[in-house]
Amino acid sequence: MNCVIIAVAKDENLYINEWLRHHIDLGVDEIMLYDNMSQVPLQNEIDKLPKEYQDKVKVELFPDIYHMQEMVFLQGLNQYRGKNRWLSFLDIDEYLMLDKEEKLQLLLSGIPENVGALFVCWKMFNADKKETFSDNPVTARFTEEVLYNDNVHKYGPGKVFVRPETVIRSDCHFPTLKTDFIIANTDNNVCFYRNFPRSYKKIWINHYYTKSYEEWLWKMSRGDAANDNFRKYDEFFYWNPNLKNLFEERYSGVGMAYAGKGNLIKEDLKNEKDFFFNKYLEANRGMVKV
Repeated sequence: MNCVIIAVAKDENLYINEWLRHHIDLGVDEIMLYDNMSQVPLQNEIDKLPKEYQDKVKVELFPDIYHMQEMVFLQGLNQYRGKNRWLSFLDIDEYLMLDKEEKLQLLLSGIPENVGALFVCWKMFNADKKETFSDNPVTARFTEEVLYNDNVHKYGPGKVFVRPETVIRSDCHFPTLKTDFIIANTDNNVCFYRNFPRSYKKIWINHYYTKSYEEWLWKMSRGDAANDNFRKYDEFFYWNPNLKNLFEERYSGVGMAYAGKGNLIKEDLKNEKDFFFNKYLEANRGMVKV
């Protein structure tokens, strides 16, 4: 039984090869990567990998469209349906993790036949008090896990591995399955919509959502594949409240610039993508290499 991961990425050149190596080393058989018109094609980075990794990665260009993430997942479902495979949609800031004694193929092959989707919970990681990018592995730079605010994330969100032939409606977080199939986690808890109990038994996803402050601004400039909205500047401080006073005072121009711009859709963002980062550079004179 094969395991396939689908991902859509834009300008993730600094991270893509670490992410690919991690998942292929974990036992993923194939990665279908949709390059959302990166300024420097992601294939350029992948060509630097050893051949045994390159052979497991397929790359296709994918244009900006409304709800791109959902459309890419739907395309993957149709492509792999009926091929006895498990399929998951991960972002480049999401790293699938296993207990040391677990093997991905064995774990998935042991899932009961009536489970059409395996729900895998996120563990969220913040900036780890880091201000700027450094050329070290993401998994080594960010080790400070953020505990969920239960009023906001009551049920422990995450992603799913699905048997494509069981899916009626695509959703990388919580798909609609055919009548005879259920969504479950590795604790054998049945997961209903907006009621998916947290479980980190055997398998989970490390979600390096913000990374450093500098990298959050880069992430804002790339936009959001899930809903076409511009990412919110203040979201960084939701996950990093201990940095709010320090960074807001140091980079007040960035925050004020954001307040004046509001949420931008991607078409607007293409004309404004350097706006916030230039404000950051102004405040951080000479410290950031570009």
